[in-house]
Amino acid sequence: MAYRKTPAETRRLEAAREHLVVCATEVVADVGWAQASVTAVADAAGIAAGSVYQHFSSKSALAVEVFRRAAQREVDVLGEVLEGDGDPADRLRRGVEVFARRALENPGLA
Repeated sequence: MAYRKTPAETRRLEAAREHLVVCATEVVADVGWAQASVTAVADAAGIAAGSVYQHFSSKSALAVEVFRRAAQREVDVLGEVLEGDGDPADRLRRGVEVFARRALENPGLA
């Protein structure tokens, strides 16, 4: 009989994966993409470096998830700014200002 994960086990693994992504995002924000090692992410998450690979097949796979989420947040913020009333050029100017401000506030993720 094949092993099946229980719903509780699935929730635990999903929560651990989510915690890992949050910690990886914080590490990237602090030190940038180039310096965000698996060891640094694991230390931030309070797990062994090898445990990262239970959730992601490689450092690249983890980086893709961090980048995907960070990019989606920026798309969401810009969508809100650009969906306003007023002149399209004015909305675009506001969008560029918001994007630039956010990038300057958090250069590690920019």
